[in-house]
Amino acid sequence: MLTTDGPFVINPHIFRKLDYTPADFTPVAGVADFDLGLGVGPKLPEVRDMKQFMAWARGAKAVAYGSPGNGTLPHFSGAALGQALGIETTHVPYKGGTPAAQDLAGGQVPFILTSVNDMIELHRAGKIRIVAVAGEKRSPVLPEVPTMLESGVQVSGSVKIGIYGPAGMPPALVKQLEQAVLAAVRLPDVQQKLLQNSMVPAPLGGEALAAAARVEVRRLEPIVKASGYQPE
Repeated sequence: MLTTDGPFVINPHIFRKLDYTPADFTPVAGVADFDLGLGVGPKLPEVRDMKQFMAWARGAKAVAYGSPGNGTLPHFSGAALGQALGIETTHVPYKGGTPAAQDLAGGQVPFILTSVNDMIELHRAGKIRIVAVAGEKRSPVLPEVPTMLESGVQVSGSVKIGIYGPAGMPPALVKQLEQAVLAAVRLPDVQQKLLQNSMVPAPLGGEALAAAARVEVRRLEPIVKASGYQPE
């Protein structure tokens, strides 16, 4: 299956009981990353960059933000942002990143955290502004937009998309599939297509994909706990 890493790095922290464990799957290869972005809209006309955003947020002391939904990486990234800035945040969940971006452009919410893909067309049209991305480095999709880390905000994270198989796959088959996927992702036309859809090509071997998930599980655990989120 092709999936984001959420079922493996987020769900174990928020659900008391799951019908699966990460050990039920074999990581085959990483394909791409979705960079998260922080977007502001017409409710914050004075905010043009991350420094101005931080000044506004700390002055407000309590802010609301939108995300694609409860239990998503943007949800918890917003909680982490509040912790980093020392402010109270109220999460406004939407049924996807596109509705959140539309409400941002309409002035219903001051800022949102979601994938760059959800906001990029509105950003290019000047209806909203992506003032920072949450990756470890700048996104090749928006190279002019700095990371939160560059602005001194210790919030980072991206959604990894990978291919997984069932547990117990023969190692030779896993290696064969891994090599095929990596070769495909490295093709220039495939990379161009991914970038056109605001995804960053990120070919990773199965072992590296599993290692990245282990790091993300540890990083997210205190963030999810501190958020106090309990699924309904």
